[in-house]
Amino acid sequence: MSPSKPTKAEADRLVAARKVVSALVSWTSDHGRQGGWRVEAKALSTEPRAVFRLLGYIGPRNYSFTLLYNNYPIRKFTKHDRHRVCNKVFTEPHKHTWDEEKGDYHAYVPNNIDPTNDVNDQFLAFCEECNIRLVGGYQHILHGCVP
Repeated sequence: MSPSKPTKAEADRLVAARKVVSALVSWTSDHGRQGGWRVEAKALSTEPRAVFRLLGYIGPRNYSFTLLYNNYPIRKFTKHDRHRVCNKVFTEPHKHTWDEEKGDYHAYVPNNIDPTNDVNDQFLAFCEECNIRLVGGYQHILHGCVP
């Protein structure tokens, strides 16, 4: 039996829960066609007792960070040249929130992440918003590797 979809209230509670990543978080080359970079780490919380996946992707023209719970993207940050969501076109970095009816379709422009900041700063701000402490450390990606 697959895990049930979290409700919006559950997703918001899960995002707010204190989480820890104990391993070093470092970007690795994605040797696929796009020539990007990836990061993946497990984040654990004790209240509620849960396991999350923290994902990141940096491609030639876009990048994103995602917090997954039971494979549901309960929070996401994306930067695309152009991205259409809910009949709105985003040309700046934006965040997606979760609800049980529309999934991660709702998006908004955040005021706590500066689009001119370095991608490392944006990733760390995303982790802070998701209440994730990187106790194992974080290895910054090189500045020339990002769009």
